Amino acid sequence: MRLKPIVEVNPRYTMGRIGLALGRRVLSARTAVWRIVRVKDLIDAGYPSAEAWAQALQLRMPLVMT
Repeated sequence: MRLKPIVEVNPRYTMGRIGLALGRRVLSARTAVWRIVRVKDLIDAGYPSAEAWAQALQLRMPLVMT
């Protein structure tokens, strides 16, 4: 397997595609959130790593499938 870093993303196109895909999978009575977060911002907020932030987020707002 070979990984290539993402250098540039067109957020208008990308977020539009994500919005359409989420809209097909989320009930209209529910809310879905897609958030782009920089690791630097997480560390500035006091989290030691992105993994620590993800764990804290999961505890605070657990995923609920309906």
